[in-house]
Amino acid sequence: MRHNGATVDPFSGLTPPVACAATSSSSLWSASARKMLAYRPAAVISVGIASERPTASDARAGKYATTTLAKDAPALILWADALGVAAGDEQRFAIRSPDGRVIHERRSRVEGGGLA
Repeated sequence: MRHNGATVDPFSGLTPPVACAATSSSSLWSASARKMLAYRPAAVISVGIASERPTASDARAGKYATTTLAKDAPALILWADALGVAAGDEQRFAIRSPDGRVIHERRSRVEGGGLA
């Protein structure tokens, strides 16, 4: 970005630009804009339910995208594929009824990459 004819990093306010620093006090962004632009390293790519233990490659290929599951499925497994997840992050899944009651909830720590 250019400010007063000079190339400026809008996050750090530095000329010449250096690595982004959204928390810098000389940022050209307002405090509320910096908060909205803050880096969020983790994001959910897709989620689903499978009747067998899912694999990352099958999930990413759409194998679990069926609209119905067999009535006699031996299990229903909730899976999620996310990016930016680090070992030690907490993941939480909740299944709620139409009236908002929690039917099932699970919290756990991520041990590594792959499907959560």
